[in-house]
Amino acid sequence: MLLAAALLVMLVFCWRMQVALAAPAPPAGCVPHTTFVPGGTDYVDDYRCAGTAIDYHTGGVGRSPYPIWAGQWLLVDESGNFRLGWCTFNRGTHPTIDRHSAPITQSLPNDPRGAKSAYLMWRYGRTSDNTRATALWAVFHYYAQDAAGSNRASNASAPLVPSLQGISEASGRQDVEGLAIALDAEASRLAGPFSIDVVLASNGSGSARVLAGGVPVPATAVRVEVQGAAFDDESQTADLVTDDTGSVAFEIVGPAQSATVVASTSAPGSAQVYRAAAADPVGHLPQTLITTGTPAAVQGQAGVTLDDLPTTTTEAPPTTEVPTTEAPPTTDMPPSTEETTTVPETTTTEVATTTTVEATTTRRSSRRRPSRCRRPPRHRRSCRRTPSSRPPSRSRPRFLTRPSQRRPPRSQPSSSSSHRIRRHRPRNPTRNQTQPSSRRCRTRGPRARRHTSARR
Repeated sequence: MLLAAALLVMLVFCWRMQVALAAPAPPAGCVPHTTFVPGGTDYVDDYRCAGTAIDYHTGGVGRSPYPIWAGQWLLVDESGNFRLGWCTFNRGTHPTIDRHSAPITQSLPNDPRGAKSAYLMWRYGRTSDNTRATALWAVFHYYAQDAAGSNRASNASAPLVPSLQGISEASGRQDVEGLAIALDAEASRLAGPFSIDVVLASNGSGSARVLAGGVPVPATAVRVEVQGAAFDDESQTADLVTDDTGSVAFEIVGPAQSATVVASTSAPGSAQVYRAAAADPVGHLPQTLITTGTPAAVQGQAGVTLDDLPTTTTEAPPTTEVPTTEAPPTTDMPPSTEETTTVPETTTTEVATTTTVEATTTRRSSRRRPSRCRRPPRHRRSCRRTPSSRPPSRSRPRFLTRPSQRRPPRSQPSSSSSHRIRRHRPRNPTRNQTQPSSRRCRTRGPRARRHTSARR
C-alpha cells in the first residue's frame, strides 16, 4: 500500500511538472494570488492581474471582514490561451491556470443586450491600470446583479453592487465610484452599432469617420488602404487614429485615373463569459468571469477619378536652363575690354590737372621774399629752412617744384656745371665775412640771383 501511494504521488508530481513546463509563462503584470482571508488556504497556480484589494461591504466599509480582490483574474480558455476576466459571480471560487475554463452564456440584468459590456471589454479589456480595473469590477458586478454573500452584505442574496452611486460608501473609494459612473456613461453613449464613413475628393484629399450609432468614436485605430494611387511616401497603407470628432484625414496622389480608398476598423464583439476552473473545486462553486469577445470588423470605402495633377518634373526645366541662358553673357568679353580701354582717357585728364598745378606752383615761386640768410659766417649752418619756418598755407610738396630746380642724381652728369663748381669751390679768405654764404643759403627767386651776381 505504501509503495502504491508513493508511486501515485510520484505520478502526480511528474504530471504537474509536465503541465508547468508545457504551459506558457503568465502575461506581464500578473502575479500569484495570496489569500486575504486570515488563516485561509492559499491555492496553487492562481494569478491575479490589474486591480486593487479593497475593503467592501454593502452596509458600510467598516463592516468588511477582510479585503476582497477587485480586479482581473487570469484564466485559460478552451483553446489553451490566457484570458483576462472580471468576476460576475461573487460567491464562487477564483480560477486556476492548471485547467481549461469553459465558455457559457450569462444574462446581465442591467445590460440585457450586452452592448455596454461588449464595448467596455473591447475598449478596456486589456487595461493595466489598477484603478480602472477596479472600477470595471464594480461595473460588471452591477450589470450582473449577482449575490454578495454573507461576508459582503447583511442579506447574502442581495446584489453585491446594487448601485454605482453607493460604491464609495461600501468601499471608501470615491475615485473608484466616479470612474465607474463615467465608464458606464461612456458605454451607454457608444453602445450603438459601429460604422465608418469615407469621403474622397478628386484632388486626392479624403477623410474617414468612425461612428457608433451616429456618435463619433474618438481614439480608435483606423487602417486606410489605397488602390490606384498612393500616399505621399509612396505607400498604399496607413494606420491612423481618430481625433475627438472620430475622424482621420489623409491625402493621396496619383495619375488621372480612378482610385479607391478602403478604411477599416475593429468594432466591439459580444463579450464572452467563462465558467472558471476553480482553484479549489471540492465543495465550492466556480466563479464566472466576463472576458473580451471576438471583435467585429467594420469597413467603408469611396472611389473617385483623380484630377490630372501636375507632376514635379515640370519644375526641372527652369533649373536646367539656368546655366544655358547665362552662358552667352559670359562669352561676350570684348565689350568689357572696350570699357577698360577708356581708362587711359581718364588718366590723360588727370595729367592735365597736374600741369595746371605746376603753373600754380610757378606763380607762387615768383613772389619775392626777403632773404633770411644774411647772418654772420658762424651761423651759416643754422640758416637752413625748417618745415616749421614755412607758413602752412604756402607749403607745397616736393614733386611740384619745377624741373629746373630739382637736383640731378649724383650718378648722372648734370647740365648745370656751374652749380657743381660753385658747390665745391674753396672758400675765399679775402671775402667779406659779413656777407651771407651762397653755398648753404641759396634762396630761390630773381632777387637771390641778383644778389649772387653782384657779390661776384
